[in-house]
Amino acid sequence: MVLEEKIAALAKLGEYLDQLIHDEGNGIYQMVEKQNPWFIPAFVKTALIGIRKYSERKTLEKWVEPYHFNQDKNKRIGLILAGNIPLVGFHDLLCVLVSGHTACLKPSHQDQVLTDHLIDKILEIEPGFRSRINKVSAVEHVDAVIATGSDNSARYFYAYFHKLPHLIRKNRTSVAVLDGNESATDLAGLSRDIFLYFGMGCRNISKIFIPRNYDPSFLLKGLKTSGFIGDHLKYRNNYLYQRSLSSMLDLNYLDGGYYLLQESEKLISPVGVIHYSRYRDLMELQEILGIRRDKIQAIVSNLPGLDQAIPFGRVQFPEPWDYADQVDTLKFLLQL
Repeated sequence: MVLEEKIAALAKLGEYLDQLIHDEGNGIYQMVEKQNPWFIPAFVKTALIGIRKYSERKTLEKWVEPYHFNQDKNKRIGLILAGNIPLVGFHDLLCVLVSGHTACLKPSHQDQVLTDHLIDKILEIEPGFRSRINKVSAVEHVDAVIATGSDNSARYFYAYFHKLPHLIRKNRTSVAVLDGNESATDLAGLSRDIFLYFGMGCRNISKIFIPRNYDPSFLLKGLKTSGFIGDHLKYRNNYLYQRSLSSMLDLNYLDGGYYLLQESEKLISPVGVIHYSRYRDLMELQEILGIRRDKIQAIVSNLPGLDQAIPFGRVQFPEPWDYADQVDTLKFLLQL
């Protein structure tokens, strides 16, 4: 298949996603939630909207335009997908297909229904991809590996695949930086950035940096737009557990009714908890962020002078060239 045929097929997949997004009665939503109760229909729909956004033909063409493609290359690429949010590994599959390689795909058991559904649709749209997508139970006999998981699983991946070209992703999170001039709209966007997917994605905000004189209780008023997640049984159990634990340990926290706001130097927070810490000025803040950059996926802020900051409410909708961990996945694959 030539590149133009691949782009055309993926654009047609985007058109199918349009139908799926607007067909809320489609049984796939219920099947996904039955397999994984964390994948509620509203969040599955949001994930599909994100993929639809970068499946526009013009966006795909803009994405691939800077690269040189060698159609004769075909390596077997092991893909070990995470399952923390719906279709979190779809972009890696997209990169492998566009690059002309073959995906040896090991989906997460937490995200099999939705992943299988989209793969079946891709193959229906373009049968030429049938030889380029292989679902496997174990990643073996491959030429390169892209694996996503926790810090613990990353150590295993390194040990097992260190002799192969690899991209191995560890735990990351995203942070927000406030300066006290945020509007109600900004804080509503921040609320979505925090609580979408119950806060489980690497692009979710788990840590907020605030100025020294900022009253953190002000956040309790601004983060009310996602309160529906407090009714979700699994999420609420996490929140109640963290509240009991914090009380037992005599930790200071502000209770938002379905989340805790705790002052902490830690970046990554448990489900149901948001960490915050204070900064003195931009110079101090940039030093803090620079030291911990390898653990930060994205920075959300309106603060002038903060490099590569993303506006509030948009962090969960990356473009295809917004690569995980700031490592160009497509370039990696094309250079094999």
